[in-house]
Amino acid sequence: GSHDLVVAWMATHFQDFAAGYRLHLSFSGSVSGLLALAENKCTIAGSHILDSQTGTYNLPILRSLFPNDKLTLITLAQRHLGLMIKKGNPKSIHQISDLVREDVVFINRHSGSGTRVFIDSELSKLDIDSARIKGYQNQKRTHSEVATEIEQGLADVGVGLEAAAISSGLDFIPLTLEKYDLIVKADVFSTPPIQKMLEWIKSHEFVSLLNHFGGYESSLSGN
Repeated sequence: GSHDLVVAWMATHFQDFAAGYRLHLSFSGSVSGLLALAENKCTIAGSHILDSQTGTYNLPILRSLFPNDKLTLITLAQRHLGLMIKKGNPKSIHQISDLVREDVVFINRHSGSGTRVFIDSELSKLDIDSARIKGYQNQKRTHSEVATEIEQGLADVGVGLEAAAISSGLDFIPLTLEKYDLIVKADVFSTPPIQKMLEWIKSHEFVSLLNHFGGYESSLSGN
């Protein structure tokens, strides 16, 4: 499902807290992850899809995609999502409305990602036509790829995680605090790897890891 730096770390170190098990990743976006879960092609789907009408994450789309399934949502963490820009903010970019400026080049996320859902929702609120944004059609699959484009000077701004901005030495302007959930079907929730993962997410070690990456909040982690 959705790209996340901590999930990537978790896959690399999964056997440290779930001995005998491995986590195989495919960062395909929130929607694709949920569809894979619906088709029993994965065990866990990572998602942060905001429903603009209710202001809640994941529940509305899950009720739509899984009308007859029992699911368990494990909150991994809350994440600071915002504008990633060059160090020192040379273009004086401060808000979403700056994306339409003639001197600003944007780097987008791919359709079906939770971040893209957020971007398009914000543009709709401001009545901004995406055709006015230079670079809107240039889409990347991960927060890290967006950050790299900006770091290399190929774009001026993108929407992504504060953790990705920190990792690439970029400045960051927060826009929202979002909730990233790990979704599993209820019949596998009690299996050993899921329970070991949940125990780790509730641990002090996990909170320390979030603090190391930066841009995360742990108050809901493990709920």
